[in-house]
Amino acid sequence: MVTFRSSACFLLVCFFFALFAGCGPEAKDAGEVAEPAVQAEVAFKFAAGEAGTYKFVAETIQDFSFEQPSLKKIKEEQTRSFMDIEFDQEIETVNDDGSAIAKITFKNIRMFMKGKSGVSLDFDSTRGSDKKNPLYRLIGKSYTVSLFPDGSAKPLDTKKALAAVSSPVEKRVAIALLNEKEVLKRHGVPGLPEPDQSTKAKGESWSKLAAGHEKLIPPKAFKKTYKVSKIQEKNGGQIVVVAMDGVESDERLEGLEDKSGMGFLGAMFDTKETYTGGMTFDSADGRVVSFNEKLIAEYIATDAGMGGSKDKEPDVLKMGLTYSLTLKTIKN
Repeated sequence: MVTFRSSACFLLVCFFFALFAGCGPEAKDAGEVAEPAVQAEVAFKFAAGEAGTYKFVAETIQDFSFEQPSLKKIKEEQTRSFMDIEFDQEIETVNDDGSAIAKITFKNIRMFMKGKSGVSLDFDSTRGSDKKNPLYRLIGKSYTVSLFPDGSAKPLDTKKALAAVSSPVEKRVAIALLNEKEVLKRHGVPGLPEPDQSTKAKGESWSKLAAGHEKLIPPKAFKKTYKVSKIQEKNGGQIVVVAMDGVESDERLEGLEDKSGMGFLGAMFDTKETYTGGMTFDSADGRVVSFNEKLIAEYIATDAGMGGSKDKEPDVLKMGLTYSLTLKTIKN
């Protein structure tokens, strides 16, 4: 037999259920269709005559410290290389395969290198005193590169630029600036999706396998995952914001071998690595507004971990690598 009290409780539960159910989303009509997710194309759109000014910055810092608490000694060293290059880029030819030939003209160059023995290079084309430096002859000089839909780049004709610098020491610097590796780094955009999968919605991601910095111990491959975090409308087009996160990969990568023979040191260290980055892409123009990557590696080893005395505070060896690069559009 159902009492009044139990009936009242049941009705009360039904009341609250109906109340909260009413606060939820309303059921869609049978004919109603959900709005499609906003999509944007993340792909280069080369056009003959297209021109812009860009700024490329790359920096590599290696830190070393050896602490011996029992002897109250510490040894610290740092090597650093820094490059800041501003250049004009003009698309001269667009090929049937979607690649392009671009003319690059140096506008400003800043380079700095410091090793164990001190500063070996300090050049700034905007500094008045450096206008007499042989490297200044690169300013205003041009070279051509091939740019590809997948974001890669390679030098095409660098002879005229290289011919501008004849002094032996500076010539080596100019050659290093214009070799295939540096041209790819300066003019390539590794975060683009495959050309046939370039249309992306917010939240979509894609991955690429790439080698880490050559100074890593041992050399490593990283799986870099790119994810669209935002798509916003601007001037009738779309700006796509992409975040990148890289993690070490066990996949084999051709050409990634430890040529230094120092890879065995990796087992001695506790290692921590972070690899992050991202880009902002103008979908309407098919250009990168900005692009950045940063890899930080920290290595720590103690003599206690290698059979050292347990009666004293352990000696500590620390090494660090910080590598960063950015590419920004200054004017288009």
